[in-house]
Amino acid sequence: MGGAGGSAGAPGSCEPQDVGGVGACDAAFGVFFLGTTCGWVSGCSCEGEDCSNGYDDEAACERAHRGCLGECAPQDITLVGGCEPASIYAFNGIECVAMDGCDCVGDDCGASYPSLEQCKAAHAACADHQYSCDGVQGLYADYLEHKACTDDSDCVVVEGHCGIGIGGCYDAVNRAWGQAGLDAIAEVWTKEGCTGPVCDCSAPPDGAYCGNGVCGLPQP
Repeated sequence: MGGAGGSAGAPGSCEPQDVGGVGACDAAFGVFFLGTTCGWVSGCSCEGEDCSNGYDDEAACERAHRGCLGECAPQDITLVGGCEPASIYAFNGIECVAMDGCDCVGDDCGASYPSLEQCKAAHAACADHQYSCDGVQGLYADYLEHKACTDDSDCVVVEGHCGIGIGGCYDAVNRAWGQAGLDAIAEVWTKEGCTGPVCDCSAPPDGAYCGNGVCGLPQP
């Protein structure tokens, strides 16, 4: 099966694939995106432009249409180790980002994307997602939990956004979950009109370190 979806059911549009089973037979033609769910289509014959564009299983279909199914949560994927870029992309709750490393840590390691375009298409509906202030805070906190590492090179210091009422002064995260993604969440915080206590920060720490597989900041 093609597994890419036909033109009528491209992930970016979130429209159902053009497919339907005809007749009371048990022949299975594959899993297709039906608009709000992924499901098997069966019958005596298949009708529609996307009959040849089915998915092998529901997991593959759901991965391709993740954003269309209302799943805009960040993927639990972190790569560690200093290998060549792995050309893997993941959704961080706001946007799709590139990942590189030797080994993958997280529950969604099997659900990464081989290209930026596929990741964006699968999460196209998330561009118009409306966030509550509590929801943005949750995204922010989740982002800062991506601290997996194997050595110091996996870790970077990120500057928080307590000046606009979200986050603290500084934190340490895996390099793939760096400053740009955190800034994007802060932009959503501002866009949604959210506020919170603000703070003044001292100079940033010299760098982050890896200890027991977790990125951290040196003690002042």
